[in-house]
Amino acid sequence: MSKKLIAKRTAKRLRLKRLKEERKIEKKERTKQLEERSRKIDENLQKIKDDIQRAKQEEEAKIQADIFLKEVIRKKHDANKSIAKLEALLKLRKARQNTARGRGQDVSDTEATTFQNNIERIKKLWELKLLTYEQEESESRAQMAQNNQQTDSSTLMETKVKDNLVKWRQ
Repeated sequence: MSKKLIAKRTAKRLRLKRLKEERKIEKKERTKQLEERSRKIDENLQKIKDDIQRAKQEEEAKIQADIFLKEVIRKKHDANKSIAKLEALLKLRKARQNTARGRGQDVSDTEATTFQNNIERIKKLWELKLLTYEQEESESRAQMAQNNQQTDSSTLMETKVKDNLVKWRQ
């Protein structure tokens, strides 16, 4: 009988020891899973923060570009307005000449051609200015795009370095 009790007790101890080891292993695995889940959550949060930061930087760059280009855009707008005014002035002159002819008044053709030539010359000057302003704007936009690219590449490098450090620490 005592051998039976000893065998039962030994079996019970082994079973309890095995169950204790299994619980310990399960606990370690749960801890690993929790750590992995926590790490993934942290990575996702960091990605979201990076996206928000990138969006803020893009918005800030756009605002800076608008401020920087505001003067050039205003000059372009003024040039377009001046060209439109000159065209309207030519039309008005022709309309007045037609009314004067309709009344029977003499209209000097030399004055009309001189006026038209002067207006065309001024219009060409404004068109050249407009072209210069457009070139200036495109160059400025290209320069700002290049600056933004450099900024993006530097932030990309920083994030890669951070990711490598995190992986290395693990």
